[in-house]
Amino acid sequence: MAKDPAAIRARILADPNVAIIAEKLHVENMEEFVDKIVLYAMNPNAEPQLFVANDADLIKMGVTPPNGAAIEAYMKQAVATFGARELTAFDPAKAQKVAMPSVGSNETIPAGDPELEKEVSVGRGGKVNKP
Repeated sequence: MAKDPAAIRARILADPNVAIIAEKLHVENMEEFVDKIVLYAMNPNAEPQLFVANDADLIKMGVTPPNGAAIEAYMKQAVATFGARELTAFDPAKAQKVAMPSVGSNETIPAGDPELEKEVSVGRGGKVNKP
């Protein structure tokens, strides 16, 4: 199915939530906002562009340029936030290790259930290899 930019644009403009989001983001130019949405809808793997400006340009735009300490504090907070999360029983730190026989050991691995293997393989879309 080919993506049609005009159709995507029409759907975006018809969605009342887009106007609400644009208002909350203090978007000044709705057309540029919609163009950006269409760009990412057409290219879902596109990376967002980084806007680099001189301090003088930021001041003209009414933005206070950050200093080195502010940038460092922001980066430390971002790294801490990225690493902070609640652990679950599925995390490696809490998960019980599965004992596997070492290479060359005399332990034998029990044969699996052939009917179950057939059902699982077929369910995955795979072919069952018959010996």
